[in-house]
Amino acid sequence: MAYLGVVTVIACLLCHATSLHIQDCMKNGRSDVNNIVHVNSATVTPFPVVVPGNVDVAGNLDVLKNITGPLQMHLSVQRKFLGLWVTVPCVSNVGSCTYDDVCSMLSSSFSLNGAPNCPAQLSNEGLPCNCPFAEGRYTMNQEHFKIPEMSGVWSWLASVSTVVEL
Repeated sequence: MAYLGVVTVIACLLCHATSLHIQDCMKNGRSDVNNIVHVNSATVTPFPVVVPGNVDVAGNLDVLKNITGPLQMHLSVQRKFLGLWVTVPCVSNVGSCTYDDVCSMLSSSFSLNGAPNCPAQLSNEGLPCNCPFAEGRYTMNQEHFKIPEMSGVWSWLASVSTVVEL
């Protein structure tokens, strides 16, 4: 079930955009001690994503230093409303939220009886879905995901253009 949640989040982030755009927002480049991940490339087909539907995803990123946890992450979600970008508030851990321990979230989402249980698409590529993440390059060749029907807040987020910043 956690797998569907992750796929749903990905779909929400990509819906209704005209193109996939990744911008490196590192303030001081790779040498800044606060920078831990650099996304080199990402492709999503079809784009925009159709919900429900199927999507093929590929990408490449560098983990700039070992991630062992706890890891805090601030997620800013903005939605276009009447031509203006409006920040979506954090409600029930959805929206513009600060997550105090992403490693614990991943562990609880991707485990079965206490053992890691990664989605097949990640396992097929030899990619981890839980901390620790070792410093290095991670590549996912094209993998196929099924995007489920969305309801509630997910449906609301997917209904218009959305911008997400980590």
